[in-house]
Amino acid sequence: MITISQSKLKTFRRCPKQYEYKYIQQLEAKRKSLPLALGNWIHSLLETHYKGGDWLETYADLTHKFNGLMTEEKEHYGDLPGISARLMNGYMYQWEEEDKNLEIISVEEEFEVDINDQLKFKFKPDMIVQDKRNGMVSVWDHKSNKTLPDTEWRNTDIQSTLYLWALNELDIKVDQFIFNYIRTKPPTVPRMTKSGRMSKVKIETDYPTLKNFIEENDLEMTDELAAWLESLKSSSNFYKRITISKPKLVTDTMISELYSTATMINFMDSKDDLAYFRVLSKACDWDCSFQDLCNADLMGSPQAGQIRKQRYNTKEVKDGRS
Repeated sequence: MITISQSKLKTFRRCPKQYEYKYIQQLEAKRKSLPLALGNWIHSLLETHYKGGDWLETYADLTHKFNGLMTEEKEHYGDLPGISARLMNGYMYQWEEEDKNLEIISVEEEFEVDINDQLKFKFKPDMIVQDKRNGMVSVWDHKSNKTLPDTEWRNTDIQSTLYLWALNELDIKVDQFIFNYIRTKPPTVPRMTKSGRMSKVKIETDYPTLKNFIEENDLEMTDELAAWLESLKSSSNFYKRITISKPKLVTDTMISELYSTATMINFMDSKDDLAYFRVLSKACDWDCSFQDLCNADLMGSPQAGQIRKQRYNTKEVKDGRS
């Protein structure tokens, strides 16, 4: 039986060569990109919070490890601890009251479901919750993105379709899927001018950031400043939740496509003489941690081996072409 995960599906559809580097050659970048590192921090902090723990304790642990990095690595990641803290403080302000209506069913629990007698789908939702007000059960996925997407674009997402279908197949009644977005471009901290006043340069910020700045600098609460602060109370450009439900036709179509993709993956993995092909596009610049190695391999560069050794670790391969 073929076991396929959401990550494998997404990677293979994006680029089979990227899939080969990640799942066949088991390569893992020694140094993560800043967006990926920030996303990992946010996920860890949210996991702790929704499991009932104190996210500040996890934050302290992550910051301690960060401070132990070499100077060059810390320069690469910049103010990762500071950005993470600002985003989480803003997130808590935005959703703390709303989240009191949530009953947490599970957090980071792994599930498996048989698609048919040949295919098994493995997945791990960030969390499953029930709204105490209406009884609606939702499966959630935390997303950290540079920009907040439109709802319409998310209606075509395969992950939400598969999770909703799979959980209901396991007799876990789920009504909807929620994308829990955090924008990775953090709220901007205002600046003070040389004259001791707050700069009037237009910035994107949120309520906690502006409020803390006012208090730390003991600024007079002018009518203009009070109006700005009040406007940030009810809206934010940094946090967004998108709710999705899927018609049966869409679900049936995507499950069929899942099987087709899994069949292709299994076929490629079983054939040593077939080459995993590249899907070259502009997305390679921002959506692939193997870009330089891929280019070096493609050009037959003698630097390929050095790039592989210097930039990647090889994870333990459990069963060869997994």
